Amino acid sequence: MTNQLFHLLQICDSNFPSGAFSHSFGIETYIQEERIVNKETFLIAIKQYIQTQFCYTDGLACRLAYEAIQDNKIEKVWQLDQELYALANARETREGNKRVGRQHVKVMNEIYQNDLLKMYETKIKAKERHGHSSLVFAIICNGLKIDIAMTLSSYIFATISSLVQNGVRGIPLGQTD
Repeated sequence: MTNQLFHLLQICDSNFPSGAFSHSFGIETYIQEERIVNKETFLIAIKQYIQTQFCYTDGLACRLAYEAIQDNKIEKVWQLDQELYALANARETREGNKRVGRQHVKVMNEIYQNDLLKMYETKIKAKERHGHSSLVFAIICNGLKIDIAMTLSSYIFATISSLVQNGVRGIPLGQTD
């Protein structure tokens, strides 16, 4: 567990160069439109994100990808990649997910030896797949033998941590907010 913990601490750190730091997943737009103006409105937005986007799209995809890998159904992972891309109605979200996913694949492939992740990167470069961080996270955690509950808990932590960093920069939020 100690080695797994160190890996999770590294890849879930808000400073980890996954590309998520530069993408606010809509938070920045709400700040500019003054719909998010303080810690209370930011908390509402974060809760809404978790209850919709995370639970029914990104987090769910991470779980489904993890399970598909466990069952050796790799085609299901590639199908999830296409579905995630198609489900993102807003161009900004689609392109943001793509950029973050591609950066995440690139960085993870430099750090970890994982054949499935290398295959994913090859498919992305060949424009056969789009790239999504939830799938990268599932592939890496599965390869590191991190169980599904810890994988999902860590993924939501990393996601929320990244969004909080965007809130700190954009609202701004105080240290204890």
